[in-house]
Amino acid sequence: MTRGWLVLLLGLLASPAFGQAALPPEFELSWTAPSSCPDTAAVQAQVAKLAPDPAARDRPLQVAGVVRQAKSGFVLELSLRDGELVGRRRFESESCAEVVGAAAVTIALLLSSGTNAAGDLGQEPADPARAAAATGAASRSEPDAKRAAPARTQESPQAARDSAESARVRLLLAAPALSLGFGVLPDASVGLGGGVGVEVDAWRFLLSGVWNFDVRVPLANASDYGADVSRRVARLSACYWLGSMHWQVAPCASLALEYLVAHGVGSGVATEKADAFWFAGGPGVVVGLGLSDWVRLTASAGLEFQTARPLLVIEGLGDVERLGALELSALLGAEWIF
Repeated sequence: MTRGWLVLLLGLLASPAFGQAALPPEFELSWTAPSSCPDTAAVQAQVAKLAPDPAARDRPLQVAGVVRQAKSGFVLELSLRDGELVGRRRFESESCAEVVGAAAVTIALLLSSGTNAAGDLGQEPADPARAAAATGAASRSEPDAKRAAPARTQESPQAARDSAESARVRLLLAAPALSLGFGVLPDASVGLGGGVGVEVDAWRFLLSGVWNFDVRVPLANASDYGADVSRRVARLSACYWLGSMHWQVAPCASLALEYLVAHGVGSGVATEKADAFWFAGGPGVVVGLGLSDWVRLTASAGLEFQTARPLLVIEGLGDVERLGALELSALLGAEWIF
């Protein structure tokens, strides 16, 4: 009996809980993918098969992968962090298994060679052919995968930079959009809008226009008289996207050119038109919901300070209305991404 307790005590002392702390895993994986794709355990199993004897590391390699279904197939955004060094890769293919296989090969090569993520992944996004080739490497032995690695670095640095730069720029078409504005006119300004722009990495630059429906502003002491007001707005906004590829939020700054045309209405009032231009600007925010790689829904709000406050006047009757100094604007629409 005493001998049995002694054996049990020695076993407990030899376990990681009582002895030397267990070594950290070679990599930490955060994985998000559709249900039809391999899950976290499957990815870990592929990496373990390709890199059964990973090189010693001071700290785990942190890996985050997000797979989403696109119009042409599947897209995998892979982020790898080794301390302060960060590398990113993008894989695209018609098959989810292919992009996942390519990611597994990439992780396995880093673990086997000990190369830091940022240094090894500063190249252009992988195309479907590369993803398929990488998946083919996953079916070979780990030494074969290592021998295939140099083929990934044969491109000239300039070609890699050119490809990466072109992949970071996308064109935007914002239409249709419903616009609401409160503050400049006594009643809400309702209109339709659209615009064009570009995205450079996380930056979004949009040049848009809004055509507001005509609004009648009545004279305070004589409701049969007043002014019909037409208003147009051209706006340039700069935003910076934060968040995932699906849900995004971006703080913005905007500069707008306001154009207003008004003419008096009422018995005996001349219909001569008067117009005015002025600038407005201020902060804002936009929220995006990505429906696919090429379309997303957006909702934005902004507060714009007016640099001028035109006064509507009917000669012989007096002042109709002075425009407000601030406007709270909102816009709801769709963006098409190319």
